[in-house]
Amino acid sequence: KALEFIPNSVKLWKEAISLENKEDARIMLSRAVECAPTSVDMWLALAKLSPYQDAKKVLNEARKHVPTDPRIWVTAAKLEETQGNEKTVEIILTRAKDSLAANGVAADRDMWLKEAEQSEKTSFPLVCQAIIKVTIKMGLDESDPKQMKRMWVQDAEAAISRGAIATARAIYNNAVEKLKGKKGLWLRLAQLETKYGNSESLDGVLQRAVKSCPNAEILWLMYAKQKWLQGDVGKAREILGEAFGHSKDSE
Repeated sequence: KALEFIPNSVKLWKEAISLENKEDARIMLSRAVECAPTSVDMWLALAKLSPYQDAKKVLNEARKHVPTDPRIWVTAAKLEETQGNEKTVEIILTRAKDSLAANGVAADRDMWLKEAEQSEKTSFPLVCQAIIKVTIKMGLDESDPKQMKRMWVQDAEAAISRGAIATARAIYNNAVEKLKGKKGLWLRLAQLETKYGNSESLDGVLQRAVKSCPNAEILWLMYAKQKWLQGDVGKAREILGEAFGHSKDSE
C-alpha cells in the first residue's frame, strides 16, 4: 500500500520484495526498476533472478540508466563467465573501463582491485584475471617502470596478505608481461607459485623467467633446483649447462 504513495522508494521496494517468493520477486523487481531506475541494487537483483538472455537485457538497460556504476559491468562479466564465454568477459571489462572514463568516472585503481578480489572470493576466476589485465596500468606513469614495478609489487603483496592469491598471481603475471626484464618480478611470481601453486605452475613460471632474463643466475639456479627436487637430475644438468652458456663468467 505504501508503494502506491511512494513508488520510487527503494527501501520500501526492498522490504516488499523480501517477503515474496523467487518468481513473484522477479515480477516485483521488474516494476521496481521502472519506478526507481537509478537503483543499481534493484537492477542487479533482477538480473540475478532472470535467465541468461533476460539477464543480459536487464543489465543493458541498467547501464543506460546508470552509466557510471562499475558493478553493472562486473555483473555482466560474471554472467558471461557462468556461460563459459571467456573472450566476452575480457571484452566487457575493456568496454567498462572505456565507457566509465567517457562518462566522467575517475580511474579508481583500488576499486578495481577490490572487484578483482571479490570476484576471486565468489568463484569467478576469469573475471578476476580479466579485471587485472584490463586495469593493470590504470593510474600509473608508463614512462616510469620503477613506479610501475613498485605499485604492482605493493598491490600483489597486499592481495596475498588478504588471502587473494589468484588476484596476486594475475598481477604478477601481467607485470612480467609488461616488464619482462625485471628479474625481481619473476622471483616474486616464482615464490608465489612455490608457496601457493604446484610444481607444474612453478615450472611454467621459471621456464618463462629464464627466457626473459637469460643473465639472471638466480632464476637458472631456481629452475635447476626445481628439476632436481622433482628427481629429474638430467634436466637439472641441462638447465645449468644452458645457464653457463648465457653467463660464461659464472663460477
